[in-house]
Amino acid sequence: MMRMPLLLRFRLQLLFQEWMRLFVLEAVFRSYFQVYSNNCDRYLDHPPERKKIGSKWLRSKQ
Repeated sequence: MMRMPLLLRFRLQLLFQEWMRLFVLEAVFRSYFQVYSNNCDRYLDHPPERKKIGSKWLRSKQ
């Protein structure tokens, strides 16, 4: 009599964990792609001058 509720509770916990994992993954990927698309739009509007950035970075490293 006691085994059935325990098994049911265990299955519900597993299901809940899977749903939480899916929601977290969806939120992470959605925010990542939102940032990625925003960066793409910014890059297309104002493309950076890579040589200046690279030489500044190299000078600061040395």
